[in-house]
Parts: sequence; C-alpha cells; structure tokens
Amino acid sequence: MCEPTGDHTQKPGNGLHYLIAFLCFAIVALALASGKINQRQRAIEQQYHGIQQMQRGPQGASADTNVDSENAPQAISTRPLMWLLVAPLVVAWLLLLWRRYRSIRNASHSE
Repeated sequence: MCEPTGDHTQKPGNGLHYLIAFLCFAIVALALASGKINQRQRAIEQQYHGIQQMQRGPQGASADTNVDSENAPQAISTRPLMWLLVAPLVVAWLLLLWRRYRSIRNASHSE
C-alpha cells in the first residue's frame, strides 16, 4: 500500500490554475469558432427576414424593408458569451495574485 507522505503543502490558488486554464481554453475555442457561428447566424437571420417579407406580400414591401441585411447588426452574437468567460477569468487572475501576495507577505513576516 502507498503510505502518505508529509509533503501535502499546496501552493495558494492551486484550483485557480485549473479555472484559469479552462477559461483560457474556452475563450480561444470561442474565438476560433465565432467566425463560423456569426456566418451561420447571419444566414439564419437573412432567411427569417426573407420569410417575413414574403408573408407581408407585395403590399407590405416598402423602401424601409429593403434594407441590405448584410449591413444590419446581428440579433444574436457571441459577444455576451465572450464577456461571460472573460469576467471570471479576470476575477480568477486577481484572486490568484492576491493569494500569492498574501502568502509572500505572510512568509516574509514569519521569518
């Protein structure tokens, strides 16, 4: 059987390293996929606007409804999801820095 050793000292913020790594990976993956996601979302919105225009018929079509849908802003984007990942990443970094600063300060005072 394995006997436990007395060296179980963990560095402060060890779990934060995993959180930071996961969030960085998620942000990079989202950044790489966002181009394809935005392209697909643009196509879906163009379909939706086309169906709406067909349902209105020729009497519902006016100069205002024929706006170029390429230049129209997207209703759904990946930006909120990106901010949802960046905010905890910043908080995790700040917590990690604070814990390290606190452990260094405590180590210097104990000497």
